[in-house]
Amino acid sequence: MKNKTDVKYYVLYCSYLIIISFSLISFNCDFKKPVAPQWDIQLNFPLVNRPYSIDSLIKKDPDLFQINAQNGLVSYSYSQKIISDSVGDKLSLKPEQPNPLFIDAGTIPYKDFTFTNYVPNPGIPSGLVPPGDLPRFTLDLPPTDQFDYLEFDSGKVRLTIINYCPFTIEFIEPVVIKDRENQIYEFVFGSIPPLSQGSSEVSLENKKLSAPLKMDTVYARTPGSSGIVAVPDSILKIQLYFKNLIIKSARAKIPPTEIFRINNSKFIIDTSEYPSKLKVARFKKGSVDLSIVNNFDVAAEVIFQLPQFSHRITRQIFYLNRIVARKDSFLQNINLSNYEFNSSFPTDTIYFNASIRQLGSENDTTDFRLFKSSDKLIAKVFIPPPPDNLFVLSYIEGIIKPTAIDFDTILYIKLGELPDKFKFDSLKLPDSKFNFILSCPNIPLRFSGNILFADSSLYRITIPQSTLNANTSTTISISGNELVSSLTNYISRNKNLPESFGLNTSFLINPNYISGSVSSSDKINGDVEFDLPLNIGIKKGLFRDTLTVGDEKDDNGNKVDIDSTFLDRVQNAVFNFNLNNRIPVGLKLSIMLLDKDKKFIQYIPASGPVLVNPASVGSDGFSNNNVQSKISINMNKNDIDTFNNSKFVVVELEINTLPSTQSVKLRNTDYIQVKVFSSFNYRFKSDD
Repeated sequence: MKNKTDVKYYVLYCSYLIIISFSLISFNCDFKKPVAPQWDIQLNFPLVNRPYSIDSLIKKDPDLFQINAQNGLVSYSYSQKIISDSVGDKLSLKPEQPNPLFIDAGTIPYKDFTFTNYVPNPGIPSGLVPPGDLPRFTLDLPPTDQFDYLEFDSGKVRLTIINYCPFTIEFIEPVVIKDRENQIYEFVFGSIPPLSQGSSEVSLENKKLSAPLKMDTVYARTPGSSGIVAVPDSILKIQLYFKNLIIKSARAKIPPTEIFRINNSKFIIDTSEYPSKLKVARFKKGSVDLSIVNNFDVAAEVIFQLPQFSHRITRQIFYLNRIVARKDSFLQNINLSNYEFNSSFPTDTIYFNASIRQLGSENDTTDFRLFKSSDKLIAKVFIPPPPDNLFVLSYIEGIIKPTAIDFDTILYIKLGELPDKFKFDSLKLPDSKFNFILSCPNIPLRFSGNILFADSSLYRITIPQSTLNANTSTTISISGNELVSSLTNYISRNKNLPESFGLNTSFLINPNYISGSVSSSDKINGDVEFDLPLNIGIKKGLFRDTLTVGDEKDDNGNKVDIDSTFLDRVQNAVFNFNLNNRIPVGLKLSIMLLDKDKKFIQYIPASGPVLVNPASVGSDGFSNNNVQSKISINMNKNDIDTFNNSKFVVVELEINTLPSTQSVKLRNTDYIQVKVFSSFNYRFKSDD
């Protein structure tokens, strides 16, 4: 105790007044023997004098508690914002590996050409030409620098013979044209009148023509002339005209020809069971290699277009124009991250346009080129092998395939001063609940997972599978027996509320496979609320509060100081407990005395806690009145000495709901008024 003398001086002052008065009264009296006066003085010293209300407790952590404005029900409520990992690289496409495109050269047109020569006079003199056979003759056709041989798929050749003679010439047998390999082309003529011409035409289908050509032995006759005629130096003009030519092989100078054009060819960009169908897409990762192998003996011009892809900066449609030398190839990498995909409708198909033009060799003066209709130009689109075969998207609009995103995080629950001041053996919280208030961007998500108490799989709560609608906030509430029993089991084992919760969750993008949009930076965000309305069932809940001896005030608001020497002379005293309880739980009150080093000295009462009657509970679960409890405990000299040495007092309240009441509801206005004071009785003598 503090060495104050206020009370002592007050007592002495009162004593002297009494002695003086007594002396005056007894001045005329007859005393047998002077007797020192004595009297009893009672002094009350407040040890604890304060209400412990629910409201006063929660005001220490106002952010953790909520008060129902209608009925005052207290709820412990903690919320924490959560933001999931971004979608990141989860948006991906699994393209097919397109089959190589083998482009045959095919048959190609070949320009018309003509061989021309003249048949010299075989020795027919001028004058009267008699009837009869003409001298046989052969004729070499002029050489050509355009081909060595041609193999025709189709076409025609027409032989025209112009008769320069002034008499008729009759061809007895077909006129035969032979090539170098003795391929025969027969032309049938009849009579060609003087100074006239005749023609005969044959098909070139599946024929082969090898240079040089010659006209084989010609058998002709004449009916003669009717008079004297002059026979020219050249009696015939020969014209061999090849037209409408389609060739399937050659050793020649090849004319330039567009041999292949394809529009809206396609390959599948996503082969998943439920493929993403793109309307707009931007790529984060992914590339393809375009390979062109030219097996032609002539150069080829290749044009390749992807009409659905435009450059993200220039906005130009993807267009490739490349000349590939004969018997050569090239490889072009297409980095998809440079391009944006656009379609008028959601699709899983990439379309492309291609055209190939073989550039021919007509300007090649050094050599003929070999040509076959079976010659090939090979176009290949290469998708990289796993794991790089996925196209990763940074943004997609269309029908996104269902895509799972796992998300794990820890919620660190704030318990304020509760763990320091409040302990318990068991705690029931039947109205406890978790609320997930989540928002997702632009497209629905399916949410599911588990809550792990203190990140331990021993205490697991399944989050019910729920669908989050796009661009709205969705609340998912978890309450009821699964949560309550798991929370109760945890509390029973750990004697406290968990200070953290592990979230082990999964989001499924677009579970209903509908149109929407999502980007790789999108996240699921919102709040998780842990809500504990104080409708509780509790066993051996323990509340502690530490006070300094002498700091409490009496009922008039004054502090009372007692000199420690005064207590040394006190022989007996009483501890008085006056308790007014409006909390609807059973309470046990103990007072613990501590020395200046806060070391334990003694419990008051030493026999055990003081039982405090609970407030009665109405049908609504709230207390409906307050109940008073009073008890007095005598103090002997040892108790007084112990009290005199104490510097701190600890108030301990053990809380238990009644067995007949599983849970009660606590209002912020519920309280227990704890008034503990010591009454010291001192018999004062005038000679003290």
